[in-house]
Amino acid sequence: MIPLAMRFLGALIVIGAFTAAASEKNASAKERIADLSLITEFIAHVSREIGYFSTPLPDVMRSFGKFGERRACFADSLTRDPESAVGELALCEDDKKLFREFFALLGKGYSDAEVRMCRSYGERFGARLEEEKSEYSRTAKVRSMTALLAGTAIAILFI
Repeated sequence: MIPLAMRFLGALIVIGAFTAAASEKNASAKERIADLSLITEFIAHVSREIGYFSTPLPDVMRSFGKFGERRACFADSLTRDPESAVGELALCEDDKKLFREFFALLGKGYSDAEVRMCRSYGERFGARLEEEKSEYSRTAKVRSMTALLAGTAIAILFI
């Protein structure tokens, strides 16, 4: 027979594992939201700089990096290797493909066309950001509580 203390320890480990899994899912959703927010800020910045000041693209990238360490890292990695920079983002493949498409078209047209393109892509990413935020607000607490309850139910079977 397994001692009661060992059963309780096993039960606590199961509850902890389920709770940790839910926390990891919530953290990855927060990271997706942060990355989508970064992209929408980047597109808005590009649109402003090109539309109002006709700033060359390398200067736009440098100026975006002046507003925080995360932005600086993102702008620097986009400048050096756009493919790996996009690959590091915690986005679904469709969002990554959309951003690659945007970045490939960036700097290829006149300023008015660039601003229109930024507005179009900005709206798309803004909509995705709102979807992710609403999804997170609907599911984060449910995911955590479900994991806790499932872990507790399985732990009760151990005891």
